Amino acid sequence: MMGACFLTYDIISSGIKTSAFSQDGKLLAHAYRPLVQHFSGNTAQEPVESWLQGLEETTREVAGQTSLQNLGAIAFTAMSQVCLCIDREGHPLHEAFTWSDSRSEEAGDPISQRLSQDQVYRLTGLRNTPNSSIRKLFWIKERWPEIYEKTYKMIQCKDYLAYVLTGAVYTDFTDASSTGALDITTMDWSEEILSCLGLDREKLPAIARSNQIIGHVTKKAASSFGLPAGVPVVMGAGDILCSAVGAGCIEDGDVYMSLGSSSWVASCMDKPNFSTGASLNPHAIPGKFLGFVNYQTAGVVFKWLKNEVFRYNPDGDRAVRPYQNIYPYEGMEEQVRISPPGAHGLLFLPHVLEADPAHPESWAKGACLGLTWQHTREDMLRAALEGVCFELRRFTEGFTGGKKPKVVTVTGIASHEGLWLQILSDVLGVPVQNTVLHDTPDSIGAAILAGQATGVYPDFAQADRFRAIEQVFEPDPARAATYEALYPIYLDAFGGIEATLKRLERFK
Repeated sequence: MMGACFLTYDIISSGIKTSAFSQDGKLLAHAYRPLVQHFSGNTAQEPVESWLQGLEETTREVAGQTSLQNLGAIAFTAMSQVCLCIDREGHPLHEAFTWSDSRSEEAGDPISQRLSQDQVYRLTGLRNTPNSSIRKLFWIKERWPEIYEKTYKMIQCKDYLAYVLTGAVYTDFTDASSTGALDITTMDWSEEILSCLGLDREKLPAIARSNQIIGHVTKKAASSFGLPAGVPVVMGAGDILCSAVGAGCIEDGDVYMSLGSSSWVASCMDKPNFSTGASLNPHAIPGKFLGFVNYQTAGVVFKWLKNEVFRYNPDGDRAVRPYQNIYPYEGMEEQVRISPPGAHGLLFLPHVLEADPAHPESWAKGACLGLTWQHTREDMLRAALEGVCFELRRFTEGFTGGKKPKVVTVTGIASHEGLWLQILSDVLGVPVQNTVLHDTPDSIGAAILAGQATGVYPDFAQADRFRAIEQVFEPDPARAATYEALYPIYLDAFGGIEATLKRLERFK
């Protein structure tokens, strides 16, 4: 295996990215193709032919940039909550329902008639939603019974592409969990969920480990896609779980975040912690779990303020036109830096898009408290960023039980916004580091899984091979003390304003 390289396929709803890595972590080649998407109302579909075309075109482009003759393994990472039914010959029976498809609401929700949301959460680690793969399969059973009868297995995106390369039908524990039908205590398909929906267990695939070799590239696939025959194919994992491996979030208590218009906070766990209210999935690392909160209201707060409240113009005119630049954080640092920590006594609750993703019953909404005529635009911008960081701290402490992680790794489009990361470090009271990523962490995670499965890597702690630390932001004692005093005030405001917001709902 000396000198072997790894090929990874990263499939999101908008496109497929293929990357080749050397075993020492160097990016050798990459290619991207957009995918065909079909949206209509509450439906979101993709033709499987688009996946196959993207797989072939990106593979051949990568092969044109670097030799694949020493290919050591292939691994996948992809969007989750997909529903694709195939027959016994492996032929797709319909276009794939992607994660945002919510048509299953039309068929009703038999799960909720027998199980409360808390019971579902303690069984599966997730909440019962119409986006889950298993609810989509129920819709097919109810609305397309002829397709349901022909169904051999319901699988997801990476599962289908792995099947095309190997002829083996599997899913992994991370994607099995994302279906909403995995019992995370037994790590097997939940008979209780399947019974609620009247679904046949045999229509669900066998479950493999994320780091398991499920087969080898067949001669037919090699000819079709420009790959060497006989290369081991590693199952891989869902995108968030692979990202955790790529970000080095692999030991109990490790925390990483992705910052952008939305954000997520994730923490590795030795066992699922239901008290967090967060989504709990089996980790791509066998025996571990990953808790994560997908927080939609992060950088979008800053964009909303600039576009709708201040009509910020990067040329300096305060009230001329809505902010138009395609990069949403331009001008942030110089504006926010003018205001001191604590924003002259201004507190911003950042829930302008959603309340509490870990507790969807919450009525929390956005609010600005302590506002006076003396406050400036810069104060409000700083208070908004501080509010987002307070919220990220709340999620983090939910995972860690109030214990401070040793360090928090940050990825995402805003991970190079130095002032934001410094505020985050000061609010958390721990070092925050960003990385020089030459590829997304989910592709890196897939490469690590490929190397570990084939014995090239002794363990999963290989993220430093693939990315260098760009900067470490240490908490400043004075600023950290200010935020330590403000944080309980934020928590009181978050909890105490809920009754008022409920009363305001009728005026919307």
